[in-house]
Amino acid sequence: MCFWFSKEIEFLSAPLTLEAVQKSVGTQFHVVRPGTHPVTLDLVDVTVGQSSPTQEQFSAIFSDSVAAGLGQGCFRLEQDNLGAFDLFLVPVAQGRRSNSI
Repeated sequence: MCFWFSKEIEFLSAPLTLEAVQKSVGTQFHVVRPGTHPVTLDLVDVTVGQSSPTQEQFSAIFSDSVAAGLGQGCFRLEQDNLGAFDLFLVPVAQGRRSNSI
């Protein structure tokens, strides 16, 4: 299941909030794909968008070490503090970075 970042994400061990993601800048996330080795992504930036009382909007920029990049799609990410969650990633900057919105 892919989702937009929202304050109401019940299946995570903790809410995936702007503050939680900002605190994770500089940490590694692992993309888990069946039948392959995990790919490591580094969270390099978080850009704040328009928010409302019920929803926070932001994008997260990840850098990867895979020359071809992951491509666009929904991926299972794992991070030590945030837990595991599905996230839709879009390649930017010639496939070396991925953006989630």
